[in-house]
Amino acid sequence: MFDLTNPQELQRIIDTRDESQYVIPLYVVCAKQKYGLLEMDQIDQFDSNWFRVGFGASTSLFIRNSFNIGLMQYFNPSGISAFDVYDEEKGAAVRYTIFESTGVPENTNPILDQVNAYVDMLGEHISNIMTEKRAKRIEELRKSIDMEIEPKS
Repeated sequence: MFDLTNPQELQRIIDTRDESQYVIPLYVVCAKQKYGLLEMDQIDQFDSNWFRVGFGASTSLFIRNSFNIGLMQYFNPSGISAFDVYDEEKGAAVRYTIFESTGVPENTNPILDQVNAYVDMLGEHISNIMTEKRAKRIEELRKSIDMEIEPKS
């Protein structure tokens, strides 16, 4: 399961964003369990009504792709956490924010559009994983039934 208790690790991941990214997906929530992006193949229950994506973002005067804190109104307040780190290179504090989203209403804001794109992409990816797992289970069941039906010589 994804660990949200290590600020240094969260900071390291968030800082890997490229110049065009305002947010970076950190984890997904399915059936009340948090899975890191590399753990998504472990998901065995998926319901799009209970699906959320956890994002990371950072805000500072000296970060070109800073997250607009005013947009937090679009996200569930209970899923928001933040921590501050003083960046000696920039000579300024950086606020790192973690939040969860199921997507936001269509908007012309590029940050919210980016959130929606990631939610859609990851939801589709997990849905595909679940389809593959179902197909594999059906095939295994079919093989086990065939083995039971085969006439014994």
